[in-house]
Amino acid sequence: MLNTEEYFLVVVQEKSISKAAEKLFMSQQNLSNHIARLEKKYGKLFLRRPKFSLTPIGSALYHTLQQIRILEQGLQNQLQEWEKAPYGVIRFGIHSARARVLFPGILARYRKQYPQVTIQLFLQDTITNETMLQNGELDIFLGIDAHQSPNFHHIPLFHEPICLIANAEVLQAADVVTKNGEIELGDLSRLSFLLSPPISNFRQKIDRFLATYSISLNERMTIGDFEIQLLLAGQSEGACFCASSFFPKLRQINQSLPPEKQLRILPVHGMDLTSDISLVCHRLAFPSRILKGFVQAIKGELLPKFASHT
Repeated sequence: MLNTEEYFLVVVQEKSISKAAEKLFMSQQNLSNHIARLEKKYGKLFLRRPKFSLTPIGSALYHTLQQIRILEQGLQNQLQEWEKAPYGVIRFGIHSARARVLFPGILARYRKQYPQVTIQLFLQDTITNETMLQNGELDIFLGIDAHQSPNFHHIPLFHEPICLIANAEVLQAADVVTKNGEIELGDLSRLSFLLSPPISNFRQKIDRFLATYSISLNERMTIGDFEIQLLLAGQSEGACFCASSFFPKLRQINQSLPPEKQLRILPVHGMDLTSDISLVCHRLAFPSRILKGFVQAIKGELLPKFASHT
């Protein structure tokens, strides 16, 4: 891909010529000249008003160049395959909290077979990972309820239960009593919650479910990290919803807490939510040997631990 076309992709991602020029360490006039050359070749690419956006021609060029970038990266991977070189780079996206829990074991398993491969780790949410994969900036990511796209290939791993976590102090303060070890669905509105950001797929799944029962939650704090949610829940700051892969962290936290503050996994009557955990890569990307090995390392590390969830 030519430099001018690469510059165009940056302008689209930044939604501004001035911001793109700053990111590319070039003058705004120089970048504008590159865009003008593309527009002379293809036609008008951008609308400046009422907001900076792509024209239909610009959109077609953008999506075509995304595919070309991915195909070019695939060519490089194929060349390495022909050389039978066990090296290269894997760009992997994963949420930061899950990376702390899951990635060390994945990496240790992968390194046994591919010690020379460079791993570029991108710690971010699924929505950001989807955008980067579409742009050719990632090779693969661990998705949480990732959106289905004709451009993406999903490798299902397991269904992960979503559970309510709270300690006795929080329940008592809200006058919530368990019945047969469960909490009634309607009692959720009486608790104070530590919640994931509204933009996250995890939070949106919970919100959609509760909306069907017209239940609103008392949001005491928004925190985009399950581990911090658990730590604060252990300080009686509120209840939280937690993915089951963080239960080992929960048990670790409980070791330092007095009985009244120890975290409890509480079933909610009528709520049986799970997150779909999958690996996602681009359909146009070349499945290199080192990438296939990475997928196998992830499966080998995670599936035995979460076999009961599949």
